[in-house]
Amino acid sequence: MRVRSAGVFALLVLGMATHLFAGQSWEIEAHGGVLTSTNPSSGTATLPPIGPDIPLNGPVPTSITRQVPSWYFGDGAAILNQIVGPRAPVQIAPLDPFLESRIVDRQTGGSLGVRVDRALTRRFAVEFAFDAARGPLAIRPASKPLAAASEASFPLVWTALLNIPTAGNQTVTSDAAFDDKRGHQLITTGSLLVNLLTRSGFTPYVAVGAGYIAAGDDAPSVTLVGNYSFIFPAVVIAPTIPQAHINQTDTVKVQAVANNTMTWVFGGGVKYALGDHWGVRADLRDYMNRDVLRTVVSTSPASAPGGPSGTLTFSFRQTAPLIVFSTSPLTISTLSTSLNDLQTFRGRGIVNQINATAGIYWKF
Repeated sequence: MRVRSAGVFALLVLGMATHLFAGQSWEIEAHGGVLTSTNPSSGTATLPPIGPDIPLNGPVPTSITRQVPSWYFGDGAAILNQIVGPRAPVQIAPLDPFLESRIVDRQTGGSLGVRVDRALTRRFAVEFAFDAARGPLAIRPASKPLAAASEASFPLVWTALLNIPTAGNQTVTSDAAFDDKRGHQLITTGSLLVNLLTRSGFTPYVAVGAGYIAAGDDAPSVTLVGNYSFIFPAVVIAPTIPQAHINQTDTVKVQAVANNTMTWVFGGGVKYALGDHWGVRADLRDYMNRDVLRTVVSTSPASAPGGPSGTLTFSFRQTAPLIVFSTSPLTISTLSTSLNDLQTFRGRGIVNQINATAGIYWKF
């Protein structure tokens, strides 16, 4: 709706100019070029808060347990690292630095567009422009290793934790999927042109205006999926006791989000007439706006049913929180909190997108 409003406003300006300056000329230009963008890093970061405690039956233990949305980051990663201890050979590499950062940059890419100019006087003209910028958002090179390290540490920690209570009968996996280089932009602007020379086929000019940038397509994302599956107690330890099959999946999706935004336009260029009705044009525009990129996280922990319904509560270390594994609808597992597009980072600063174009115009 905002893109439509900006377009309607620009057309109204052109319509008013047509009535006020009847007899002046129109120009239509088709152009192509390259758009490059600055990528600020500053912003505001916030991790999800600590989850609620899980009520336990029986005497109150010395170490409590609480719900977590994932073992990959935040309180879940902190609990695991507290359990294995600071001197353990393996620890979870928390996804926290990844979540608390601007995970993507706008890359340089091609642009295509059209401009419609209406002369007001020999000195001034108004212009409506529409550009499609193809430069995608790409995951930052420094961000990918952070996600890869967290993905690789998950099976190491869980294999070490479950090895003793399950007698080695556990299966632990972890995978990371990168959906990279996505998202284009549609830029609609209206500008005032000021011709610096008015009596020559070579016409330099400056432009100032405003517009609207609409983000198209989905932005890049990273999805981590960890799973542990084990049977407790192991048959070799207690063959006559009913077994509980625990199979839990920890899914985390970290998504970059590019919001739509208003923008200021500053620039200039030159026109060179090759005839009475046509010519060529070179133009340089700076679309200046605030940084509107965000990082959000979603989680969807799941427990697969298998075997008799039950609950296991493990105390891996006396001074660390307990972990509850539940296959019963009556008991909450430690891994049990779902998040939906929770913002963990919001960009702050000014973005300059420079659009350098060349085109052909027709004058009538």
